[in-house]
Amino acid sequence: RAAFVQAINIFFLYLQRGLLEATDKKNFFFFFFFFSPFANQICHTDLHFIAHDVGQHSYPLVPGHEIIGVVTKVGSKATDFKIGDIVGVGCMVESCLSCSACANDEEQYCKNTPTWTYGADTRHSLHGKNQVQTIGGYSDKFVVDHRFAVKFPFAKEDFESEGEFNEVLAKCAPLLCAGITMYSPCKKYIDMVKKTRDPLSLPLETPVKVGVRGLGGLGQMGIKILSTMNVEVFAISHSPNKEEEAKRIGANHFVLSSSVTAMNKLKRDHALDIILDTVGALPSEEDASPSTPEGGSPTSREDKRDKTPSPQEFYDVAADALATHGHYVLIGLNTKPVAITGTKFIWNDISLHGSLIGGVKQTKETVDFCWKHKIFPDVNIISVRDIPNVLQLLEKGNDSTKRYVIDASTFE
Repeated sequence: RAAFVQAINIFFLYLQRGLLEATDKKNFFFFFFFFSPFANQICHTDLHFIAHDVGQHSYPLVPGHEIIGVVTKVGSKATDFKIGDIVGVGCMVESCLSCSACANDEEQYCKNTPTWTYGADTRHSLHGKNQVQTIGGYSDKFVVDHRFAVKFPFAKEDFESEGEFNEVLAKCAPLLCAGITMYSPCKKYIDMVKKTRDPLSLPLETPVKVGVRGLGGLGQMGIKILSTMNVEVFAISHSPNKEEEAKRIGANHFVLSSSVTAMNKLKRDHALDIILDTVGALPSEEDASPSTPEGGSPTSREDKRDKTPSPQEFYDVAADALATHGHYVLIGLNTKPVAITGTKFIWNDISLHGSLIGGVKQTKETVDFCWKHKIFPDVNIISVRDIPNVLQLLEKGNDSTKRYVIDASTFE
């Protein structure tokens, strides 16, 4: 598969050159504007699409759906943007704009199917010709309908140097996917818990307890966002090496998910109102063995009992960590079946949900919220030549909490 990823990336530059030459010759649409991306963040979804884990896309494929840059041309009816504005495009470039979901500002759930920023066929006449596969932001130019773009609340003139401006752009790019992906369920389910609490049994001012499973790019953003929402944050990870980092970015507690004892203790001592699961995979079969102290075999009855939950039992263990009326929210793009014993839902009145990014309106809300609270991911800025290596790193399981952002100027 690594060789496959390498082969896919070889033609990125060639494809972009051909695309941009064709794009520049097209008639300019009234509702569209051109912008020159400065940066595009590499998302784990890019790897899923490249490997054809999801969707019905075809090759060649150009990923990229966390795009930020500067407006260079504006259509006559795109009156909410002007040349020089800092703008971004996230995971969608069009929807029907007329169904109940679109009317509710949830274009990501468009009943007539939203068009994703890459790897999807256009269908709503808002992004060029219909039935043409979209091409993403691994590019140095992009064109989009103004209704699917987000304006950032700053300008280049606000910064003292070019370097400072470029660094801020790189940090803002991930807000367009990772940011909204975490902000939307954080806001929704925290509000839901607060509205359904019984003030006689639990004071309203008691902080909501939220667990975040996975400390990659999504988990990092989730913890940072939650740390500003007056909640108690529990970082849940199979890697003990991430405890220090989790607490540095705002977690109040760290729970080792590869330990049944630690997960049971979580239920006994805390009981979470919400678990946000950002991991797009089941626990590894390789980890489904008893925990062993470094340099030897288990030395106590506690050690012998403390095994890693198997993939089959992990979600049952996680469900047990929820409080009554708790919510387990799937966010990571898990393409495998998720199994929870049915009685878990009944005895404790818990709910299983899924959450997919957010609409354009809420994406704008996310950008403003993160800018106000100075919430940005930690990033590594890379060149186009680094893309194959980073994708292979993600394929193996990135052990870093940093997001990788492509410097779009290196596409030239």
